[in-house]
Amino acid sequence: MIRPEFNIPDLTAGRGCLTSFLLVLTGGTAHRLAAERADIAVVAALTPICVEKFLQNSDAKANLAALQKISSNWEQGEYLEKGGWTTQPGATSSDYHLARACAEKLIQAKTAAQ
Repeated sequence: MIRPEFNIPDLTAGRGCLTSFLLVLTGGTAHRLAAERADIAVVAALTPICVEKFLQNSDAKANLAALQKISSNWEQGEYLEKGGWTTQPGATSSDYHLARACAEKLIQAKTAAQ
């Protein structure tokens, strides 16, 4: 029977590299997941504010009718962005994810009211 010869320092170094790689991968993944969850929480918190801003506008009925005519959620979000309802105080630009969530809530509210 032939026994392979292993050099113990080589195995230890390889295990150390693998452990380091896994720690970096896990840390990066954890950071990415935390950032995604934070973004989701912010959108969830700001969506009712966007809906209120939209409904308080003097042309809310006409704007809601125009929003309902748009078939895709992507274009509905773009409509809200252009209208300025998704730009929060102090922000320089609107948030696309907020716009889509706001559009979804507005369409749901209008459908439930009918």
